[in-house]
Amino acid sequence: MTVQQPDAIRAGTRLIGLQTDSWVAAGDISRRAAIVIHGFTADSTYMRRLADYIQRHNYFSALFEYNSYLGIDSAAALLAEKLERIRAPLQEHGFVIVAHSMGGLVARQLARTLRGSLGGLRGMVLLGTPNNGTVRGPNKKLVLSYMLDAAEALSIPNPFARLPICRSALQLTCSDDYSFIETLNAADRNDPHGVPMLSISGGLEYLEFGAQGGNRMVNGIKNAVLQSLIKESPNDGLVPESSSNIAAVLSSPDTHRHRNDYAEYLSTNHTYLDQNQSVADLVVEWVQSLWPSP
Repeated sequence: MTVQQPDAIRAGTRLIGLQTDSWVAAGDISRRAAIVIHGFTADSTYMRRLADYIQRHNYFSALFEYNSYLGIDSAAALLAEKLERIRAPLQEHGFVIVAHSMGGLVARQLARTLRGSLGGLRGMVLLGTPNNGTVRGPNKKLVLSYMLDAAEALSIPNPFARLPICRSALQLTCSDDYSFIETLNAADRNDPHGVPMLSISGGLEYLEFGAQGGNRMVNGIKNAVLQSLIKESPNDGLVPESSSNIAAVLSSPDTHRHRNDYAEYLSTNHTYLDQNQSVADLVVEWVQSLWPSP
């Protein structure tokens, strides 16, 4: 059954089974699960190919849909509420989280939120996640506009998207008064939650803007501006490598891993990390390693 899903801004947060397109109930889960989280300004549509690939390796894949403008911490709290309702099968079979971009920060905050209250979380995969923030400084409004443009290359433009600087944008650019990302990193360094993490980055310093890839000349101008703001190479067109690399950000290479050693690294940018089969193979390989062999 395929159900036309309204967007999360109108209809609220939901956890959807990939195969059924329906809200996930505890009885749906009879094997290991993978919770897939989209990034800022987007919805889960673009993550379906990766979720399907994971599911075909004998996992139950579910997609977390949320209003990405309301804050990383808000999204994590709402996902924790959804997972609490399916606690029993998640604890019995175990689950992983696979997240793209800002979704990785939602996953990291979730691990702290769930600590001691929900077992079964075996590990997290962070694809192009700005673990140390993305572009910082006084140009955050311009950066937000470009991020919205890039999101339109992945999903249908949302009529509510063109908002003033929102809570999530302030957090991502480390412009918020409460220093969300810095506080999260300090907590994970000083009081680790113990959940293994794998980060994967891209190395193509170029983004596409707008539907169907946008105008080549406009893309070139916007990318030149973005690169002048990022001021760090390599990056994936939006997030510096040093921010994607969770092992470096948390200074914990023994417990967390970073991968950029796949063949198409230099031709994969932030937008298409989750669309690359080589990346998907790294994800599946690592996720499978989290369960002991029979």
